[in-house]
Amino acid sequence: MTQNVVGLFDSHEKADQAVRVLEQAGISREQISVLARNRVIPTNIYAEKTEAKDVAESSGAGALLGGAAGGLIGLLAGVGAIAIPGLGPAIAAGSLAAALGIGAGGAGVGAAVGGILGAMTALNIPKDDAAMYAEGVRRGGILVIVQAGEPQAGEARRALDDAGALDINSLEEEIRKKGWDRFEDEEPV
Repeated sequence: MTQNVVGLFDSHEKADQAVRVLEQAGISREQISVLARNRVIPTNIYAEKTEAKDVAESSGAGALLGGAAGGLIGLLAGVGAIAIPGLGPAIAAGSLAAALGIGAGGAGVGAAVGGILGAMTALNIPKDDAAMYAEGVRRGGILVIVQAGEPQAGEARRALDDAGALDINSLEEEIRKKGWDRFEDEEPV
């Protein structure tokens, strides 16, 4: 049975490390979803994509952009920003992008068809957890979701934790102390 292993990261570097470890463990890109507000991805990621493409093409490999690159760079190759209700301009890749109604390959088409909470619950993430993850992304976090069966799910959990995934319960406690009570898809950002 396939399950979702979810991690929220407070930096691009930690999320990238997690994705790289997942890939090294044999978890395919098709099993990994990523969601982040557009502004949290460093602008130099685009330069890194170009360099990866140039290396692949100059070596005669003819690889597609992202094929030679690992981590977030590879996952986000060709992904455009899209307006997601409650988050604003964001990027999404993988099954989460599909659940949002974003076109094949994650290419931005203007606006997501549905809200982020509906997309996450469609992936069997409990609604309360989905709300916390969505709020974490709204606040600048990067969400990584791995769809895997056993034993890959255990490997995925270790990779996300080892890379520094935030404790969602601690995050909820912290932001509730500051007055947050729920995530609203329709809320302006």
